[in-house]
Amino acid sequence: NVCGCTPTSCAVQGKDCGSIADGCGGTIACGSCSPPSTCGGGGTPNVCGCTPTSCVAQGKDCGTIADGCGGTLDCGTCTAPKSCGGGGAPNVCACAQAACEEIDAGAEDDAGAAQLDAGSDPNLGVRPGSCGCGTGSAAGFTWLLLAGLMLRRRR
Repeated sequence: NVCGCTPTSCAVQGKDCGSIADGCGGTIACGSCSPPSTCGGGGTPNVCGCTPTSCVAQGKDCGTIADGCGGTLDCGTCTAPKSCGGGGAPNVCACAQAACEEIDAGAEDDAGAAQLDAGSDPNLGVRPGSCGCGTGSAAGFTWLLLAGLMLRRRR
């Protein structure tokens, strides 16, 4: 330490973790952080903080998830025919598999149903097996439902 020098303190410097220079040639320990915070975790050196995760980083696109810092994130909603967790993975938009199998089975019951793809336009139809998810659109899903109902009425 330098003679006649008054060391600073962690409080004066606004620091609450790790070690900092005392301004007189020495260092002072400012303590540690409680989880989920880490020292410098919020982006400021020697200050306890936490950087929250994101929905994208966690591979989630619907519902509410923990942000890793004691809070929550709203990851949004799904567009029909998909539902949040519908495919079995929490907070991921997907079709409910049981509904897809039922629709596909109904569509494949009729010999002409194999032609439900309506040409090459993915917005006009949905191939059996896709349930309107993935490559088709909500319009395609609606078309498939209507086609299936019409086929059943003809019987």
